[in-house]
Amino acid sequence: MTLPSLRTSLFGMLATTAFAVALEAAPADTAALSRYRGFILESSVAEVLGTSGARPADVETLHTRPAPIQQLEWRAPYVGSTVVDADPVRSILFAFHEGQLYQMTVTYHRERTEGLSTADLVAALTETYGPPVASTVRARAGQVTSETITLARWTGPDQSITLTRGSYAPDVQLIVRATGRAERAAATIREARALDTAEAPARQQEARDKALAEAAAAKRRNKPAFKP
Repeated sequence: MTLPSLRTSLFGMLATTAFAVALEAAPADTAALSRYRGFILESSVAEVLGTSGARPADVETLHTRPAPIQQLEWRAPYVGSTVVDADPVRSILFAFHEGQLYQMTVTYHRERTEGLSTADLVAALTETYGPPVASTVRARAGQVTSETITLARWTGPDQSITLTRGSYAPDVQLIVRATGRAERAAATIREARALDTAEAPARQQEARDKALAEAAAAKRRNKPAFKP
């Protein structure tokens, strides 16, 4: 399966001026901040499946209560590194809360971002999202891991786009998020984990009781017929 042919020349531009540490810029277009290629924040699972070409069986359910949390990972077909115009996207992880898309984490191939500076990456993204509101800033808690550096950020009324690079592994990622729904999803995940923790002893006891019952049933079935 392949992504829609909405490919942009993400890494074909070279910056001609030095990249500022922080930028004050006009707000980016709100509609653009809700999109990555053909995918739109707040879309349903079915809509993302239709656009990506993935199968329903590829959707993974992480939590069912207090509200459904699901994810879908799309991986690009392998293309040799010698192909000049190959799509730089390696994978996209789609995250859903109550069946609605709240986050896209786009990971790019290392060999197709090698040698590109922060200015190069941001200049390409500015074609779609406009100038960032900030660059080379520390990550906010909960947005990215401590092993990533935030290179640039775009924000809207209920959207954020964060460009990151790994502190150790040089992976470049673009995180497109519906901020309001992402906050609700984070609260749902915390509550789901709390429920799992509270119910763990009962589930473990249930598993032990089931194992003992199965062992007893096997004994009743096999003992009369066993003739050494």
